[in-house]
Amino acid sequence: MGLTNRRFLALSFVLCALLAAPARAQWGSGDDGVAPPVTSAQLDALLAKLEADETFRAAAGKAMDAYVKRWQALRDGELRDATQAKRAAEAAAQAAQNDQQQSGAQDLRAYSAAIERLGRAQAQVREAEATLFNALREAAPEAAKPALEDAAMLRRRRAAAEVLGLVWSAPLRLPRVPDDLLADPQVRKSVHDRVRAWSKAATEELEREARVRTGTGTPEEAARDLELTQRVGEDIDWTDIDPSRIYQRSQLAAVTEIAKLLPESGRESWLRSARHALAAWVINIYPMPVPSARVRQEIGDRMSAEGQARFDRWVTERAALDQRILDTGDWTERAEIGEQYKGLDAAALADLAKSTGTEAIGQPDYSEKVSREEAFGNAGAPAAESLEADADEDRASRFASYGGATGTMERIRSRTAASLGEDASEESAPAERLGGEESMQQVMALRSLRHAETVAIRDRLGIPEAQQGLWDTMANDVLAQTEAARAEASEAYGKIMQGGDAKVGTDALAARKRFMAGAAAAEDRWFDAVAAAFPAVAKPAIDAERGRRALRRTIESSAMLLMLSRYGGNRWIDVDLDLATDRLSPAARQKAAPALGDWRLRKIASIDAIVGLAERLMERMMEMSNASAQAEDSMAKYQEAMARYKRDSDECARRARAEQASDLETVAGALGDRDGAAFRRAVRRQSYPEIYRAQDAAESAFDRAMADESVPAERKVEIADAWDKLTTGFDPIATRLIKGSEASEEAMGNMMGGTPDEAMMERMADASRKAAELSAAEYDANELRAHAARRLREINGAAAR
Repeated sequence: MGLTNRRFLALSFVLCALLAAPARAQWGSGDDGVAPPVTSAQLDALLAKLEADETFRAAAGKAMDAYVKRWQALRDGELRDATQAKRAAEAAAQAAQNDQQQSGAQDLRAYSAAIERLGRAQAQVREAEATLFNALREAAPEAAKPALEDAAMLRRRRAAAEVLGLVWSAPLRLPRVPDDLLADPQVRKSVHDRVRAWSKAATEELEREARVRTGTGTPEEAARDLELTQRVGEDIDWTDIDPSRIYQRSQLAAVTEIAKLLPESGRESWLRSARHALAAWVINIYPMPVPSARVRQEIGDRMSAEGQARFDRWVTERAALDQRILDTGDWTERAEIGEQYKGLDAAALADLAKSTGTEAIGQPDYSEKVSREEAFGNAGAPAAESLEADADEDRASRFASYGGATGTMERIRSRTAASLGEDASEESAPAERLGGEESMQQVMALRSLRHAETVAIRDRLGIPEAQQGLWDTMANDVLAQTEAARAEASEAYGKIMQGGDAKVGTDALAARKRFMAGAAAAEDRWFDAVAAAFPAVAKPAIDAERGRRALRRTIESSAMLLMLSRYGGNRWIDVDLDLATDRLSPAARQKAAPALGDWRLRKIASIDAIVGLAERLMERMMEMSNASAQAEDSMAKYQEAMARYKRDSDECARRARAEQASDLETVAGALGDRDGAAFRRAVRRQSYPEIYRAQDAAESAFDRAMADESVPAERKVEIADAWDKLTTGFDPIATRLIKGSEASEEAMGNMMGGTPDEAMMERMADASRKAAELSAAEYDANELRAHAARRLREINGAAAR
């Protein structure tokens, strides 16, 4: 099996995609069967949907505060201890198995005790949620109680599904019925009644099965658990007692009954789409099957008679596959059917593109694009909302694990995009913030000098307004030259994302070097021309800008070759000490100038060293792609090359971090106490933008409230107190977030750099645990801010009265 240069990219994208799901989970979810906690964001969305008045909101806020405290106590106490005891018992059993020893009665008792303890902790988690929902129901008006009951039922179902591991195999809700099929009030009521009946029965069944499987139920349920355990070696049809199959059959029966309640005109169409939505949860392939409704929308009025016939045949054929995959519990057969979906879609899309003249659906990446945008089909669950968002979060989490845009991966990609001038904000559209190949292409493309950068350089140099016309003429010239260098190199460089033979990789590396040399020469000539055209500008200032641009050019043009290093947690790459001094006074910046100049040179050398290692890795892989070695030998050499790269790049990164830390202290020392403290704060926020962005926004709300002259003085005292509690409460959480982020990214680096050996599962588990600890800190930070927002709203409400 030959290895191409694309393997280098595959390590960054494919491996991370496969391992991304644990990084997204909230603390305690997944392996140990505990649903993520309720969040204030979910509660706020529910209250908005219910149009809650201030009285209801205030009561809900108090109930939420009590719930958060209870959850945090359980998470950091009994739940964590019970989870650790379970893992220790599992590790002991695994060690005994590895030593080829039979697990004795003592091992079994230890494991049973751990399971019982975890079951008790899980029961306390469910009790805390029940208490929250009871408090909400007591405070809610009668009209809101049905929606609250539905939300509470969904949370219970989520908890049981987590215990049974069903969140990856079936949605927690039934597919949505479009409003146009529920226009008749009687039909709407009948459908809602049937959905609620299924919800109640399914929840109770899942909870009962969860108690059976964890040994935490009634004596009768415990007896059934023992019976199932004793029958493990028997030749029986486990699909009859598999909870996922039972649950799936329950859902299929429910949608069949719901279809009978719908108007005849839309009955079969909805039933077909609903079955496809359920089947899509079972199909473990990527890209997912393309929603037929999306394809019909793309075609629009171009649909011909021939095209309609082909479209109808495609829908019919896929409906048969939907039924087959829902009927079987055999995972091998399901995998085969999943591949049949791909072939069916590819053939249909090609035919439809040709017969209708719809080029978009005939593009090679159309299926992947639609999978990213629509995930699980045209029937799917309704848009995420309120506390019911759990179901859609499961769906999004499952889908995102294929696309690689989750948790730690997304934070790293977001920081990289911000460093390169891309939109990585929380407010940007989800499609803009998702990972995937298209987003990676944007982040990793060659970048020439941009107009905004020339304007920033002009302003820092203090070019007088009267001379800005000359500046713009010179700037346009260098922009054209560097863009020409980029355009010449981009075609060969861009092919590296498309795969190909070894020559593609060789040409891409050579193109990048040509661009770097051409852009550097053009920009150096420009700075020389600037010095001659504007003699009033001091030479050290021009040299500083030349150095800043050289560093940015090095980082921006090395994005692809730095990706593995970034995924190992090397935040130092995107820390810009120049940027951290820009808001200081000119006198302060002048003091720091010599140290900043030394820092730039060292950082460029560090980036070049890591880039050189990445280039040698790619060259080695290209050599192997041309070799005729057997697959086993090729893979062993590939793993050896990756291990060597990881070792050498880690050492380079260690030296670079140490050098930058030393440079940071040198700059801070040159600035003096006051400016040095401001500089350190700026670097800290720059290093951890995802940690401070939301906190800064929360504190800004208090800042605006304090500046509001209409707020009475006594209320401002209360606002100041709430503000102080927010800031002081955040400080220790920020420390946890920083440590957690670094640990999670280091664990990801170890996982990516490790070879698929016996320790791989442990590295994956370690990455999952580190990500879970980080999520716990993120939850605490979010809930601290939510509590502060509720308190500010309460104070402002009192002031208004």
